[in-house]
Amino acid sequence: MSYGRCLHLRGWRRRDLRRRGSRPGQRLTADIEHSSIDCGRSSREIEFCSIAFELFVLLNGMGAGAPALPTNYNGSAMTLQPDILFHRYFQSEKRSSMDRKHYKGKKDLETLTDPLLRLWLVKIQESLNESLNDEQDIPDHVKHRPFHLDLIDDCCVRNAVAFLCDGYSFIGITMTLIFTMWEVCIRLCRSEAIAMVLGVEPPTEVCGPLHALLSQIQHRFIVSHEYTHHVHGHLLSESAESAFYNEVVSDDSGSIEEQAFEVAADGYAVFQVLANLVDGDWRSQAVALLKLDKASAGVQDQALFSCFVIAIGGYLFSRRPDAVDNATIYKLGHPPQAARMDYIMRQVVKWSKASHPSLTGQITPERFQEIMHAVAAATFEMNGKNDWVTQIVFLQSESGSKYLKKLDASVQRHIQTLGSRK
Repeated sequence: MSYGRCLHLRGWRRRDLRRRGSRPGQRLTADIEHSSIDCGRSSREIEFCSIAFELFVLLNGMGAGAPALPTNYNGSAMTLQPDILFHRYFQSEKRSSMDRKHYKGKKDLETLTDPLLRLWLVKIQESLNESLNDEQDIPDHVKHRPFHLDLIDDCCVRNAVAFLCDGYSFIGITMTLIFTMWEVCIRLCRSEAIAMVLGVEPPTEVCGPLHALLSQIQHRFIVSHEYTHHVHGHLLSESAESAFYNEVVSDDSGSIEEQAFEVAADGYAVFQVLANLVDGDWRSQAVALLKLDKASAGVQDQALFSCFVIAIGGYLFSRRPDAVDNATIYKLGHPPQAARMDYIMRQVVKWSKASHPSLTGQITPERFQEIMHAVAAATFEMNGKNDWVTQIVFLQSESGSKYLKKLDASVQRHIQTLGSRK
């Protein structure tokens, strides 16, 4: 068992948690499921907007505007705005009636009653679109269309999607997923155990700074994951016969190859987010939010690393865990959460060895367990009070070991093809 795998498959006992309180033309992330969060959202929206706006300004600034209208391969301006094309994709007759029910199209933010919430979401979308369309030329990336990210009006489905349509590389995030991530971060930043892990002030009802940082990590990880599906060639041409596959009711039509794409997208997102959080322009803002401006660089590094693990761990743990056995695991569209978190952490270690060797020694099994116990206790009620014990037991079995080896081999085969998919 590798260092990374030893680090993360020593699961948590159920009593400990309770005591501590490629498909054609489109891809879906691992996060599609009916949400347990009240879809009426009125009270949640009030709390949502009451602390969000000022902190989002602090993280992103208010000067960034929407990116210029992209051009198509012929260099001429698109005849329709990308948000219109985005909306039409979900309303197309090519989608099933159930898909059109679950995904209504682009969310019209003007329908939101609170102006602060509306402006917060507009600035999220503008900031992420600006980042997507400010990408550099990377040799391993396939040729791809201009990006456009938008929010999806949905029927209680938390999900993110990547698809090709009408000359664009589209990324969509459902409103339910936006609100779910908000709830996850509320629970995390109000946890005394999380505050102790980070070495920051104990939580109060007004927990905006930490919440802002954790939610931004989650947003950028999800978008980087979907971005990877585009630039690594996981999507077939939009001219291919395509359908919007329904993964709301069942997710039993996947394969080990599709799971490898998801794992590879997670790994690429790890490098993207950590590079910006620890070494990029984002660092000074994040350190300020944690009130660690005067701390040593080593203390800051560890706190930022911990925030990353907390944010992504909470994001994965808040979902109801998949039931797995030797028959079902190869049919999943995404690896089970425990395997996914294991691979994410192995990529964290890999990134650390390459970019911050001094931090590698601090990424210990004990430190990881401390963080994940705190995360699990804070978000336990969101996934129906389920833990990952069953998944971990299977992954530690002989059948689970064979599955992980096959998944690793499939991921490596995919990585070796990068640069050849032009």
